[in-house]
Amino acid sequence: MVRLPGGGARPHPPELRIERVRDVAALRAWEATLADGFPFEEVAAAGPGSMLDERVLAEERLRLFLGRVDDRPVATSAVVLDAGVNGVTTVATLPGARGRGYGEALTWAATLAAPELPAVLLASDLGRPVYEHMGYLALVRTTLWHRERPVAGWA
Repeated sequence: MVRLPGGGARPHPPELRIERVRDVAALRAWEATLADGFPFEEVAAAGPGSMLDERVLAEERLRLFLGRVDDRPVATSAVVLDAGVNGVTTVATLPGARGRGYGEALTWAATLAAPELPAVLLASDLGRPVYEHMGYLALVRTTLWHRERPVAGWA
């Protein structure tokens, strides 16, 4: 999906605080929230630090955002600023916090990281209506399959 530059974000829910991840503690909270919200069972099982090394905090082109309610992490997003676009990725909301606008608010944070640039993202079926509401347009539909690790002896 693509969204052209311009326009602005709708106000996000007042109880939601969005922060840019800048330290290791916030990075680990971001990672755990993403693992539980997407879900990424392998990341959750592997534990803190299994997805991202703290060196990502020094990479200015990668920006991670964490949404908190009452200091409790509830949603994530990230953006990669490269190739002339805001590459929005890893938008996730914990199951118990869905339907409150948190995912949309975190998507806006990533979408407008460099507001003069267009934004692109890959949408899940769950997220697509939210992104369309934000002004994203679908360019192509793709199905991604995931297969569990093969049984010993299988290719």
